[in-house]
Amino acid sequence: MNSSKSIAFSIIILLGLFSGAVFGAWNLVWTGENGFEKDGVQPDEGANGASYKFRVRFNSDEPNVHPYWVRLFIDLNGDGKFSEDSEVFECAQTDDVPSIWFVEKQIKIVSQQRPHIAYYFMAFADNKIKSSELCFGPVIGGYNHSFVIEGKGWFLDEALLPMEMKTMKERDRILFINTSSTPQRLSISIPEDAPGPFFPHVNKDTQEANAYVMSVVITDTDREYVNPDDFNSEGSEDVISFKPKKAKGSVLGLNSKNYGERVMPGESVAIWMQLRAPAYAFGVDGSEEQWIYIKIEVAQTE
Repeated sequence: MNSSKSIAFSIIILLGLFSGAVFGAWNLVWTGENGFEKDGVQPDEGANGASYKFRVRFNSDEPNVHPYWVRLFIDLNGDGKFSEDSEVFECAQTDDVPSIWFVEKQIKIVSQQRPHIAYYFMAFADNKIKSSELCFGPVIGGYNHSFVIEGKGWFLDEALLPMEMKTMKERDRILFINTSSTPQRLSISIPEDAPGPFFPHVNKDTQEANAYVMSVVITDTDREYVNPDDFNSEGSEDVISFKPKKAKGSVLGLNSKNYGERVMPGESVAIWMQLRAPAYAFGVDGSEEQWIYIKIEVAQTE
């Protein structure tokens, strides 16, 4: 990788910023078929421009609840967003198992600095819209892979009380894996052009209705949990803002390790996040869900 360049990945977090809405007993899960046990795409690796199969299962406790539609969102242009018409694809029911929805898509990557894809599924059923977990893949062969970001990501499907705090569990954390031969560094921020009525606030004690506080710690991967006290233990050092922050000190680089300056070749680290957010926003439908875009930038160390 060119040491003068950095690569930005946008980890998308779906926030249940609503009041009074109750989700029905259905969701989108992986099909469990061969090759689809842990994600929704096959093959997991392939050539640039090849076709890939995407599959997801509509899982409902009510047998009479069926989706009006299921869609696949793929971040083909690598900007961390899924707003382009060319990035949304209608899925169809399989003939043998109606609960499984699928689409086959040819993937072609232009930038050699974007070797793997972010994608998720969305469905509309019972007057509700829900998303699957966010995934990264497939990995496109023929490129110089320098790192991999994995993990479920974080989808909150319940209302938050005003400024209620939510902390990631182990199943939700995001993993950064340095597969290159040189040290890498991480910095985390929120894109200034991120859509939506909510905005980040650097003050961890804010009570503003339209502001949220997002903070992060980075640990070794052998840690099975983080405590709420691990966040903001030194003022607001770990609060994510528009300005990128490198992992520094005993909060972002927990246990006095500075993962922002140096993630060694072959090393993996875990990224944990904490959210404080209101349950409503002025001028916004109380049942509307909002997106927050978290940008993770990766660059070689000097």
